[in-house]
Amino acid sequence: MKNILDKDFSNEESEFKSPDLMESKGFRLFLVLFVFYCVLFFITALGVWNSKISFGAGLGDVAYLIMYFLSLIPVGAYVGFKLITNKRYIILHFLVILYMLISIIYVGLSLTIWRGGEIPWNGNIFL
Repeated sequence: MKNILDKDFSNEESEFKSPDLMESKGFRLFLVLFVFYCVLFFITALGVWNSKISFGAGLGDVAYLIMYFLSLIPVGAYVGFKLITNKRYIILHFLVILYMLISIIYVGLSLTIWRGGEIPWNGNIFL
């Protein structure tokens, strides 16, 4: 006689299983963008600190870095919110991804063709 406790339930799907946050493709895309966003910030900060990268504003480059850092705060808060609640807000998720993409494009353009008048764009990102 077989006992019910000996049955292997590992392959069965439960109807009450909560969706795993890391399995959603949108959240994986978000995490990849967030890591890229943070790495780009640190590379930019190190480049501005060592005078290898410039926004073309002289000492005003620090203001660009402060704005870029402040733009990381709401995105980081959203990551914490998603990890704590595990709720799916599709529109908010889309807006945060759009916000990160626009910020990345803006920083890229500010480092290149939208560079300020003090150190104008000469075709190179590095000075």
